[in-house]
Amino acid sequence: MIKRFLIAAVIIIAFSFGLWILRVQTAERDPWHFVVSEIVLGTMTTDQEKPVTFDIKNETDTPIKIASAEGSCRCTTLDSAPDEIPAHGIGSVRFLFNAARSEGAVTNSVTIEAGDGRTLEGTFSAFVKQPLPVSNGPKPNL
Repeated sequence: MIKRFLIAAVIIIAFSFGLWILRVQTAERDPWHFVVSEIVLGTMTTDQEKPVTFDIKNETDTPIKIASAEGSCRCTTLDSAPDEIPAHGIGSVRFLFNAARSEGAVTNSVTIEAGDGRTLEGTFSAFVKQPLPVSNGPKPNL
């Protein structure tokens, strides 16, 4: 009987501790945040342009107005952004990354600013290489 009581007590304490940790982690997170704040584009060539979409989750009871969205360099331009993210909704901010001036491992950042001055910063990375040369020579017969 005592053994069952101790086992039940340990299970209840462990469960309560787990809920406490979950509540602490949730409380530390900003009520508006990127769903994924680090995006990997993979390998691309200097003649490519790729879209980079950051989804923002609004966990508040009021809409969040978007004041600005910008990339850290001229190679990253804003393609589209919502005027606001609805309460308990998700808004997508889309940038275009042009790899023309990049080579090797590249990491860039984007900054989203809300109307109340709060900011979010996300990053994206890619490996950029030169495109394969085009051969104008004779083609083998197949």
